[in-house]
Amino acid sequence: MAGTVSSRPSAVRSADSARSLLKWFVDTQMTDNDLVAIADMDVNLGVLASFTNDREVLNEAIAAIRKNATNGNLPTLRVMAVGSDLTLQPLVQYNLRILDTLETVIGQLQTLPGRKVLTLIARGMLYNPNLPYSNVIKERRARLIEKANRAQIAIYTVQTRDLSPSGGNNGDDGLIDLANETGGRAIYNTNDLRDGFNEIIEENRGYYLLAYNPGPDADGRPRRLKIRVHRPGVKVLSRLEAFSSPAATTQATKPLLDSPLTSRAIRMELKPLINEKSRVQFSWHIDLTGVETEKVSGDDEGFSLDLFVRVTGPDGKILKRTEKNAAFTVDGPELEASRQKGVDSRFEFAALKAGYYRIEVAVRDLISGQTGRLTRFVKVEK
Repeated sequence: MAGTVSSRPSAVRSADSARSLLKWFVDTQMTDNDLVAIADMDVNLGVLASFTNDREVLNEAIAAIRKNATNGNLPTLRVMAVGSDLTLQPLVQYNLRILDTLETVIGQLQTLPGRKVLTLIARGMLYNPNLPYSNVIKERRARLIEKANRAQIAIYTVQTRDLSPSGGNNGDDGLIDLANETGGRAIYNTNDLRDGFNEIIEENRGYYLLAYNPGPDADGRPRRLKIRVHRPGVKVLSRLEAFSSPAATTQATKPLLDSPLTSRAIRMELKPLINEKSRVQFSWHIDLTGVETEKVSGDDEGFSLDLFVRVTGPDGKILKRTEKNAAFTVDGPELEASRQKGVDSRFEFAALKAGYYRIEVAVRDLISGQTGRLTRFVKVEK
């Protein structure tokens, strides 16, 4: 006896649920101070998966989830039964793709300040120890949980599985384990995911930050935690394992363009100008009022800036990357006028594909160490 089970119908329904939930969050719950990225485990969204608070870009990414689910772009997942044996390699590979994506996102989040929450919307994750290959997923999930706890990132999971005819279902053990171990919560057994997602938002509007000193011999080893409160009716959500910080080491300055945060110590403006030949031009203005100078000779004052530009295409591939130093001298009496005037620059690139392009510029004052960074998205239509 042999047969296959296709994931296509449930994938479309799950994509609809995810799209509806994410659109509700972006349109009604996200604030201008939030940074949000949307990643699809099945299809590379390219530049649309970038961290941003641009609602237009995020809604375009949400629409792509629905589009990919319905037009045949998603891979069809088939689990084959041959006699009494289940061939689960496709399901294992799918689960590993989920965990790989989560690990990539954790790597991007771990350097950011403040409360960091990662929400996984999924149908489930292989967990049953009696099934073949489940140990592969278990070991990989344990590694992910450790990385999330080291980075102090809480993972919430939202299950999109269809309810049973009786009107309910059990939570997926793999998703529950992932949430519980990292201080998040698993949302399941509901057809209205907004209720559960709203609880996630409310839980993260306020929280307690607890710390303790594990002593000088901790050396980054994991410590199991159990936090209890005396107030009745209160449930504590916390990660079950914590790690002491490693000893401080001297590291090179992280490249400015590798952080999703906007730096405003040096103010800048970035304006797109699209011409008729599918070439995108940008006007870049740098405000010098907060930039320091150093004495060169006599009354002359010198500026020294490092300038960075990176352009990423709709498919996520880098189209342009430049780095240069701008060092110039002004007469002392002209210093204030030069500060007020600032520095203007232009750059351009060829937009060969329709879609969103991510434009990143950054500047570093080599005298004071202050920086500025901006990200803009521009949509090119063919």
